[in-house]
Amino acid sequence: MTIEGPGKSPASRTNATDRSGKLPGGQRQVERRTEEQLRTALEELERYKSVVSKSRTLVFVWRVAPGVWPVELVSDNLEDVLGYTADDLMSGRVSWPEITHPEDVGRVEAEVAACLKAGQSEWSQEYRLVMKSGQIRWFAHQKSVLRSPGGQITHVQSFALDITDRKRAEEKLAQYQKRIEGLTSALSSAEDRERRRVAEGLHDCVAQGLGAMNLHLQVLRDAELSEGQAAALDESLGLLKQMGTAVRTMTFELYPPTLHEMGLAPALSWLVEQHSRGHPAEFRFEDDGQAKPLSDETAGAVFRAVRELLRNAVRHADPRHVNISSAREGDVLRICVESDGIGFDPTSVDLAGREGAGFGLFSIRERMKHLGGRFEIESSPGCGSRFTLLVPTVPKTGEEPSATGIVREPCG
Repeated sequence: MTIEGPGKSPASRTNATDRSGKLPGGQRQVERRTEEQLRTALEELERYKSVVSKSRTLVFVWRVAPGVWPVELVSDNLEDVLGYTADDLMSGRVSWPEITHPEDVGRVEAEVAACLKAGQSEWSQEYRLVMKSGQIRWFAHQKSVLRSPGGQITHVQSFALDITDRKRAEEKLAQYQKRIEGLTSALSSAEDRERRRVAEGLHDCVAQGLGAMNLHLQVLRDAELSEGQAAALDESLGLLKQMGTAVRTMTFELYPPTLHEMGLAPALSWLVEQHSRGHPAEFRFEDDGQAKPLSDETAGAVFRAVRELLRNAVRHADPRHVNISSAREGDVLRICVESDGIGFDPTSVDLAGREGAGFGLFSIRERMKHLGGRFEIESSPGCGSRFTLLVPTVPKTGEEPSATGIVREPCG
């Protein structure tokens, strides 16, 4: 083996060979390791290509050229998934806009342009691709940029996962949801009609019958009665009075006559007065005096929602003051229920519809949503609570409810 002296350069040492012309043992080992690493990398690449080709995930690399977006790389499974060959796209015979649903092209390009302008390196999109057969499939695209050595964005790569089954399931779920909303509407209307029927029955039959009995018994006061009979009469009259009060309360609980006869504001005023009795908190109701045309369904739902909120305030909030305000803002009715009680963290309340804490609030939210309105909660521990109901009023003949009528501003 050749021994290099101290005057030899590094290059001559690196290229040193023995007398047989072979590389030294150390360099042969380096080359063997390099070959093994290269072989391992190629095997990993083949495994990766195999995984991709057997999946429904497509890999694209586009050159940044808005309007054209030439494909410079695509995974081998393109033909299995969409029916096109890789060469169809890479040769330019088929362009990206041609395989993208016509209704999605403009939106997708606008979103990509916005992401690039904002300097985003990664983003996700969902849009439809058109198979060679004409069939339409939904894909979720996870995209990222590729840069030149100088840092300029030159390409966009995408991993596209077929989500057609998920989209179909979402569409079915939306259809079921629409049917449920229709059934909910019918059930709510039927419930209101039944409440009103029972309330009218209590008022017209039971309440009036009790009134007639009271008049007949009052006549007996003028008769000569023994002390025992007089006491029994007084007791009977007292019981009739209690029964009359209970029937009137039940009538208002079911469907207040004033709600139908005079409107929502008088019914809410009565409701506030009822809750103020026997409770140390100060209850106050304010109405702006404007006309608030509401359907029977909406008026009943709002009344029951306010009643639920007042009950919650009395049972759980320990307030000193409870303020209820009613105001019309354009074609929207805004009802605010505010209390200075203990408050709570809205994020900690279960609004998923399960029984328990938050179930009443969930029910209110769903009722308002069904009516085309909204239910807002503002609260924090120790700072009281504000609940806001926003529902559309009944438009005049020939008018449509304003799309911008529902606004979110503090109650004042």
